[in-house]
Formats: sequence, structure tokens, C-alpha cells
Amino acid sequence: MLSWDPHFWLQRGSLEVEVGDLNLAEHFLGISMSVDRDDVYLQTEWAYLLFKKACDNPAAKESPELVKEATESLETLMIRVGDPYPYHLLGSQGLSWARRGIGTPREKEAYLKRLIHKTDEGSKKYPKEEELRQLLTDLKKEYLGIALPNPH
Repeated sequence: MLSWDPHFWLQRGSLEVEVGDLNLAEHFLGISMSVDRDDVYLQTEWAYLLFKKACDNPAAKESPELVKEATESLETLMIRVGDPYPYHLLGSQGLSWARRGIGTPREKEAYLKRLIHKTDEGSKKYPKEEELRQLLTDLKKEYLGIALPNPH
């Protein structure tokens, strides 16, 4: 009944991104994008999907490019929307990528600096968002951990 509504497909895709099949999520979100490519909620969820795909298979050749696209998309959304969610999504999924998909300490350091900068920016813009402040703390800990040897 709602197959004409891009948010119907967005919700279906969003569920799959969160707890299901990423290929199915990509299919549903693709349908939604074919109807309304400029929807900020869809663009946000698409970025989330790209991060999930990269983090699920960090060794895949295309994973760094997926992360690059997701990161740039979320940074653009931070400017376009008055919502803390793109900051949170970039920080949390970027942290996951930094832990799983970045091989060298130098690359990890550069990416974490970028995440820290953006999350700090979001935390200042949305000072009541406790999750952003906690995420900023987690990112800084991860950054500081680059210099310390892994005890495992």
C-alpha cells in the first residue's frame, strides 16, 4: 500500500541496516533513493549502511572508499540539518572503522583527529547531548591509545 512512499522503503532499509541483511538494506534504501535522493534522513541512513558494510568486511578492497563516501556525506549533512545525529553517527561508526579497518597507526591517527574535531564541533553545537560528550571521550581515549603498546 505504501510502496510509493520513500519513507516506507527507508524504514524497511533502516531495520535491515540495524539488525538484518545489508544487501536487503541496500535494496530497500536504493528504492527510496530512486524516489527522493535529496531526503536527509535517507542520506543519513545510506551513510550508516556504507559504514556497516565497510566494518563488516574491513579487508574488502572497496571498504576504505565506502568509509570515505559515508564520512563526506555525514559532514555535508552536519551543515544541512539542525540535528546532532550525523555527528553521533560519524563518531560512533568512524570509531568502529578506526578499530577494525585502519591498518597503520598514522592513518588511524589522522582519521581519529578528524572524528574528534567533528564530534567536538557537534558537542559544542548541541551541549545537552550527553551521548556526544561520551563519544568524544571514547574517541580521545582511542586516539591516546595509538601511542601505547597493545597489552594483548
